[in-house]
Amino acid sequence: MTYNLLIVDDEPIICRGLTLTIPWKDYGIKIAGSAYDGSEAMEKITELQNIDILITDVQMPVVDGLELAEWIKDNHPHISIIMISGYDEFSYAKQALQSGVQDYLLKPVVVDELLQVITKTTEKIKVRRNSEISSQRTRLENAIYQQILDTRFEKTDHSGEIGTEEIVIFPFLSLIDTSILAIEEMSKEEVVLYKEIWKQSMELCLKTTSYEAVSIYTNKNILLTCLIQKDPISLDHFRSFLQNFSFHPALSFVLSHGGVKISHLRKAYEQLIESIRYLPLSEGNVITVKNGEQPVKRIDSSQSIKQIMTAIDQGNENIEGKIDEIFYYLSENQADLKQTIQVYTDILLNILSRYEKLFNRKFKAMDEQLKEQIDESLYNSNVSLKRLFTKNLTKMYSYFGFKQSNNSDWLINRAEQYIQTHYTSLITAQEVAEHIQISPNYFSTLFKQGTGRSFNEYINQLRIGNAKILLEETLLRVNEIADKVGYQEYKYFVEVFKKLTSLTPTQYRKLVSSKQF
Repeated sequence: MTYNLLIVDDEPIICRGLTLTIPWKDYGIKIAGSAYDGSEAMEKITELQNIDILITDVQMPVVDGLELAEWIKDNHPHISIIMISGYDEFSYAKQALQSGVQDYLLKPVVVDELLQVITKTTEKIKVRRNSEISSQRTRLENAIYQQILDTRFEKTDHSGEIGTEEIVIFPFLSLIDTSILAIEEMSKEEVVLYKEIWKQSMELCLKTTSYEAVSIYTNKNILLTCLIQKDPISLDHFRSFLQNFSFHPALSFVLSHGGVKISHLRKAYEQLIESIRYLPLSEGNVITVKNGEQPVKRIDSSQSIKQIMTAIDQGNENIEGKIDEIFYYLSENQADLKQTIQVYTDILLNILSRYEKLFNRKFKAMDEQLKEQIDESLYNSNVSLKRLFTKNLTKMYSYFGFKQSNNSDWLINRAEQYIQTHYTSLITAQEVAEHIQISPNYFSTLFKQGTGRSFNEYINQLRIGNAKILLEETLLRVNEIADKVGYQEYKYFVEVFKKLTSLTPTQYRKLVSSKQF
């Protein structure tokens, strides 16, 4: 620590002697100046505003040392006073002590005795400063908690001190980049220790560069750090400092655009939180809070949904490759975190809805998960979101019990189940394709490959097969049977029946009846 000293004596030679003959630097003392009477000393103290120790004579013109001590006691009580006098009278010493003087020395001053007093005085100042720093830090932490977390805060400022709400701070956020990768395997105890190391590393590193800071965690992966801003902070310089900050895993930073009073911290914090969405768009690991409304480019998720759905339909084993393509598209189109999360959610909701309809089964846990808002501070990069996407898609595959490689089989099975249920109505290939949620063209190709028949061939064979049973086992008229198996036109029914059996329905019934007798 450095302590600023003002020497006051009406004899310039004494001021000069005290200034030059003692190795003040060895004791952490910086000579702030000299004054030749109490009035001049008052002016310098008022002007400099940073005096810690005052050495003063008693007898001086205009304003003497005792009057100066009284004025300091009333206006600058933090200044430690050492009084030097050539008068060995108890009344002076008593009055000096009553005026707040810490020590009283007699002329001629013995250097060793003065240095002992100086050492004792600096130790007291050091203890007081540390206590004040601790007290200010506590008040500052309380004020930050009140602003950010709405906790109760009792004002502890003393008369004459700057109110906590008037302190200017420079707030910024630090987040572990793709933190979910770093901490999800840790125990609770390890996470607590890890976060404490993160916080201490940040504050200690800042302290080495003369930045005093207070940090609090506002959620699992956001450390809010507030620099106590004594002088304006150069954003370029501070950005460079953070880019070189060494911590594993890497941290990302969101900086305020300038200092704010504690009373305005809540608004500044909200701006910092909102700006997390732009982390994927930054060239480095440091971004500055965005001011005002930012232009938002519309990101169309329909193509991404179609792309991933087609890959699933076709049993594509390279689903992760398709996911990579989607995230590359989002990156190329400068999608921020909110937009990327929306596309991710849209795709998974579509897939989940489809699986639940196909298998007639609800995946409640995944339903609930997708309804919850994704925490951008935890999933603050495309890497972590891609990993979450793949993880949840794998969960769906496992829950619904199928493999990517046999997707076409269960699609055809679902199609056949639907046809078996609805073949007696005016069912179309498009209707079936919509039910299993694939395109009509792809359905036609897939169905032919899976069954060896076109949709029309399949449904005609199904209908005629059931018509033959009705002809054999009932006395229904032929036109009634045609209607029951899904043919509204009698002539067309007869035409299809003859094409598949080489007989008309009537001929078929007669043939079957003759064989029974």
